[in-house]
Amino acid sequence: MTLLKKIALILLVLGVMLIGGVFFILNTGPQVEATWDEQDFHSGIERSQIVIDSIDEINLETLANGNFSVQDLNEIEDSFTSQEMSALISQANEHGGPIRNVNVSFDNNGEGQVSFELSDHFVDFLQNQAGFAEFIPDHTLVDTVTQHLTNMLNNRPVYAQGNLSRASSNAVDIQINQLTIGRIPLTSGITERVELETTKLVNRIISQSNGFSIEELKVEDGRLNYKGTLPKHIKGERIR
Repeated sequence: MTLLKKIALILLVLGVMLIGGVFFILNTGPQVEATWDEQDFHSGIERSQIVIDSIDEINLETLANGNFSVQDLNEIEDSFTSQEMSALISQANEHGGPIRNVNVSFDNNGEGQVSFELSDHFVDFLQNQAGFAEFIPDHTLVDTVTQHLTNMLNNRPVYAQGNLSRASSNAVDIQINQLTIGRIPLTSGITERVELETTKLVNRIISQSNGFSIEELKVEDGRLNYKGTLPKHIKGERIR
């Protein structure tokens, strides 16, 4: 084998190793273990006392865009398991939601973890929520950047660890202490921005529903304890 062929072979091997390493870093990462089944889904719905025609009427995109209406209130005092909440969020976003395969773990002292995958609708969802195009000086690049981001983020696993607590009767406080995409930890600046936007999004959904009145919200002993009111009926727009 000539020297040139040896060099080419070495470069090829290094290239394969590099591609494999990038694939491993982006496509694997911390996972929350919260195995759930159909019974967890039904018990979660029963605890919430919310009546809906189909669970995907309360997918994240529909709620974030305000494409839903509520009627009447229920007063509840109950606690949700990690499996029940994982089942509800996963099922709601299974068909066309911006995230999927959601697993939630409630720990103690307000702490919790969540892992999920970004769907191919995530970047479109992000654009609608954060005015994505405003951050790109040359608007002719919007479609190109969007496509590259979609390709880069599609199916990527996300992991977050943080705290959830009551801020007021119609608002919550979310703190994100750790955030990773794949095995890549995001910087504190990005994490703080995600924390801010996530908190704003959740509280906007709460205020739009006119059915939330939070008296108590605590994460302890592996459960989410809730006392207050929730909408009795929700009618939302299903993603086609």
